[in-house]
Amino acid sequence: GNNTQQHLVDHTSTLIHENRQSLAATDAMGMTALHILCCNPHATIEMVQLVAENDPSVLSLQDVTGSTPLKLFLACQGLLGADEDNNGEESDDDDDDDDDD
Repeated sequence: GNNTQQHLVDHTSTLIHENRQSLAATDAMGMTALHILCCNPHATIEMVQLVAENDPSVLSLQDVTGSTPLKLFLACQGLLGADEDNNGEESDDDDDDDDDD
């Protein structure tokens, strides 16, 4: 159920508070803890928000490939049209079908 998720968020929250000073630390790839979290397909936006609330500066940090944590998060969640995953479909969200008169 949803209990596990909440437990995970609580646990994550505790970890973040205990390690706040290392949130902006980077590894050899220039990745912060948030970058790594964002690469986890099981990471939730709640977890990302927890980190961001504790150290907002990490959101703008880029790894060696120039990716911010959010970009990685979207890519790993399959929400960022990765170049090879497009199936040749151009997504045009510009047609407004909001004609509810």
